[in-house]
Amino acid sequence: PSSGFVGNSVNTGNNNSAPVLKTEKALRISSIRQANNFNSYVEVDLSSNLSKGEVVNITGWTIKSNKGFFVIPDAQEIYSFGGVIGPVNARYGDRVQIYSGFGPKGNFRLNKCLGYIEDLAPFTPSLPKNCPYISRTEINNFSGLCQDYISSLRSCQNPNANPPVPYNDDACRDFLRNLNYSGCMEKHRNDEDFLANEWRLWAGNQINIFDSSHDKIQLIDRAGKIVDEYTY
Repeated sequence: PSSGFVGNSVNTGNNNSAPVLKTEKALRISSIRQANNFNSYVEVDLSSNLSKGEVVNITGWTIKSNKGFFVIPDAQEIYSFGGVIGPVNARYGDRVQIYSGFGPKGNFRLNKCLGYIEDLAPFTPSLPKNCPYISRTEINNFSGLCQDYISSLRSCQNPNANPPVPYNDDACRDFLRNLNYSGCMEKHRNDEDFLANEWRLWAGNQINIFDSSHDKIQLIDRAGKIVDEYTY
């Protein structure tokens, strides 16, 4: 399916020139969620329908409702401070979640270290805090106070700038200085499970295009072809 997704324009002409719904969908619209008393944001969920080994760049695709549209933005495959922004390359098993508002650190694919970023700069909605577990074998040569302090930290919690550990426990302090997103990524970025099958994108206020009662939503590729259609 990925070989057909080329071109730049979106067909917005009359019914005679409207795109034809594809029978083999690369992605599908899973749900549209409006802001409510529990969530302050609009959410669009896309799910991959690709086979293993297939990749489709969906940056520049359009999500269109009966009264407006917005374009899927670019993102970072592996988030890094000031890193390169590129296309959202959807793969087998991926979910692409698009929200109203703005991500304080941009758009990205989730990875198992990003909870350290959430701890410092909370997102809406919040990012998972499922950072790699710190085993006792990693810290059992440190002082007792150091081990107690590290054991007291929650998953993905950044240590205090002045932690309650002995000043002469240099090994402990070196460990704590790397207990953050950068240190976690350096240690785990080559793990097979480092990257998650989930993208988080924020599209600002332009995503506020959905009727609260009934609507027809279309996912349109860069060639102007309808990839999926969702009604409610």
